[in-house]
Amino acid sequence: MISRPTIIFSSIGRTGTNFFAELFNSVCQDCLALHEPDVLTIRKNKALKNTAKQINEIGGKYLWLKIRGSWSLVKISDDRFTGRIDKEFATKKLFEQRSDFIDFKTAGIYIESSIGYYGLLDILGDVFENFCAIYLVRDARTWVQSAYNWGKMYNKKGLKKVFVHNWPRADELFDDPYKNKWPEMGRFARICWAWRYLNEFALNSIEKDSNIKLYKFEDIFTSKVEDSKILDLLDYISNSRNIHIKYNREEVFLFLKNKINASKKGDLFKYNNWTGKQKTIFEDICGPLMDKFGYR
Repeated sequence: MISRPTIIFSSIGRTGTNFFAELFNSVCQDCLALHEPDVLTIRKNKALKNTAKQINEIGGKYLWLKIRGSWSLVKISDDRFTGRIDKEFATKKLFEQRSDFIDFKTAGIYIESSIGYYGLLDILGDVFENFCAIYLVRDARTWVQSAYNWGKMYNKKGLKKVFVHNWPRADELFDDPYKNKWPEMGRFARICWAWRYLNEFALNSIEKDSNIKLYKFEDIFTSKVEDSKILDLLDYISNSRNIHIKYNREEVFLFLKNKINASKKGDLFKYNNWTGKQKTIFEDICGPLMDKFGYR
């Protein structure tokens, strides 16, 4: 097992995972926090500097494995979710992809913020000797809007469909209720499906492990920083097993005022301005889990 104390943040994206990596690196001592280290992101702003930073974090060996397509946690999660691999094989692959990588780091506590763990939460205890995990969920009304306007989900064409991560599909699952409907479902409906069923898979894992705690995006990123549960989250981590992080509370609140990776404006407006058809599709797919999470 991996012995270094480890903190995992995960979600299905659009929930501030990049923020948490930036936060821990800025305000916590003896921590190394990485945001999706196995993903290369080419940004338009400061592209060369950001890419060089990512390559340095990954290292030459793992960069080569990434280019070959054999170093990706989200692929393991996707394969687990769709049933292409079982729990035992997923555990083996997670250990292989993180054991040496984490051992090579020198910080006392390793922190990773990544969507790649959404399908692996129930096996963290089989891989990490000393860990705690946070799973973030966001109100589907704002998440669907953000994911749709982000533009990458169920919208890849050409070579991107071959070489870039493609989200799971209902028609890949044997018993999914939307399996036969998938070819006729538009991108909006597919994004709604992803919010419900990927989060549902993660939730089933969270309920089985006391070392994983669920937080709502809206409870962390509040309009007034003093209303945020960010300190509750940090206190939970600090009281987990042998993981003790040191931080300055004033610095945390100051950092929270900076909005990291804010949602882009796009073609899909806020929920109140959706069409009647969109609201019906949304309610049919997302409604049951919205109620379970207490969003209504």
